[in-house]
Amino acid sequence: MREILGTVVRADDRQVVVRPRGARAGDLALRVAPRTTVMVGGRAARPAELRPGADVRAAYRTIEGGRATAISIEAAPAPAAAPQAPQETREDRPVSDG
Repeated sequence: MREILGTVVRADDRQVVVRPRGARAGDLALRVAPRTTVMVGGRAARPAELRPGADVRAAYRTIEGGRATAISIEAAPAPAAAPQAPQETREDRPVSDG
């Protein structure tokens, strides 16, 4: 079994592509098998819930033909979205006597 630390490049329910931390090598495509466990912030998740840029730790094995199959993938929770400034509405604008 091997392990990789990196960031998610893209993910769907069949494959997760990880860019290794301090990458000198290319991205690693991990096949998602029915027994692959995925956790985001300590809760079970689907692979498609992994967001690009998320930090991940993945355990995988390489099978015949060189394809990497994920055993487990753990991701930190996505950072909370920054609060947005309130939008000015029509009622907020000053009325001109024109």
